[in-house]
Amino acid sequence: MRKQIENVETQLVSLRRRASDIQLARLKERLDEATDREQRLRSIFSQQREEVIKQNEASINYKIIQQEVDTNKTLLASLLQRSRENDVILNDTPNNVLVSERATTPGSPAGPERSRTILIAFLTSLVGACGLALFLGWLDDSIHFAEDLEDSLGIPVLAAIPAAPGGLTSRLSVRKLLPGHVRRPRNERYDMALFERPEMAESYIQMRTHLMLSQAGGPPKKILVASGGEREGKTVTALNLARGLMDTNKKVLLIDADLRCPRIDAIKDLPNKNGLTSLLAADTLQDELIDAAIQVDSSTGLHILTAGGHSVNPTNLLGSDQMVWLLARLSRRYDHIVIDSPPALYFADSTIISTIVDSVIVVVRDGLTSTESLFKVQRLFQSVGARIVGIVINAVPLHKHIYSRYRYYYHPDEQFPDENALQPLNLG
Repeated sequence: MRKQIENVETQLVSLRRRASDIQLARLKERLDEATDREQRLRSIFSQQREEVIKQNEASINYKIIQQEVDTNKTLLASLLQRSRENDVILNDTPNNVLVSERATTPGSPAGPERSRTILIAFLTSLVGACGLALFLGWLDDSIHFAEDLEDSLGIPVLAAIPAAPGGLTSRLSVRKLLPGHVRRPRNERYDMALFERPEMAESYIQMRTHLMLSQAGGPPKKILVASGGEREGKTVTALNLARGLMDTNKKVLLIDADLRCPRIDAIKDLPNKNGLTSLLAADTLQDELIDAAIQVDSSTGLHILTAGGHSVNPTNLLGSDQMVWLLARLSRRYDHIVIDSPPALYFADSTIISTIVDSVIVVVRDGLTSTESLFKVQRLFQSVGARIVGIVINAVPLHKHIYSRYRYYYHPDEQFPDENALQPLNLG
């Protein structure tokens, strides 16, 4: 057994030595192969590097040679030019210019024909001015004259309001934005005395008269004042219309239904915490709640229902049954209800309100409102069956022919009358 063990151990050592030799031989063989491959790659890399260096040197030499060629071409052209000049000088070619007639001293100054030039310039300027005027007239799609509106729309013009004096437009452009937006300063106030000037007072009387005679069976009770876009004067028109209706000894309520950008409370300097949105959001419409929301203007005695707090979805509020019930209850209290609304082309609020009122007045601005936008407003209200009683044109300049009858009243230097001394405007 010992001998067998020794034999086995001897064989084991021999096998281990043999396996180690075989493994070392294989590793050496792989090392030799990797070394040969590295040498070949180094040789190829060296060759490629030498070729790249040779190409760079060749490129640089080519550019140098090309510059030399260009320089030689320039020198050659210069030498050829000089050679030709020398040939011409050497040939001594005689001048072939002959004197046909001797110049004489003129008896009068020679110059351009000024009369003809001035006439041509005048005619050219006249044609250009006419063409420019026609082109600008073609580009200008804004509304200017009442006759054009009545002929094209088939809707009567209730009144054409003259432009307010003293930059009233800029003073009334102060907006009171909704909560969450940037607020502008409210240091401007609405001056009612500015609208007591004869030319403006007569225009609003004309608007009120046409409105009261616009339908059979009596004047409209619920009146919506709308416009296609902003800055067209619908808020000012609604205020003056409500005040004009008060002068007929009627009980009038002015509602600010522009829940997106209310302005009546800012113009009249009234609180806007409790208003139309409070009534529409209430569970039940009680008389005490309505009385608390309606405010009275101290200067004119006009009853005003402001827009109220901010609403997330004004369209749903104005189109709700609560709005219909509110107008029905207010109609039993007041003889006339004037409603101010947001721009009809931007929001659907005006279209919704037009379905629950008696009449709609569309306000446009001279030189600002385009004819196309007015056509869109007309189609918009007619599509829901609203009744448009007429159009009011704002900011018409006094020099236009429709205000020639007011020349007697117009005095640029006159002072505005005291508001306390103003007389009410009556139809009689």
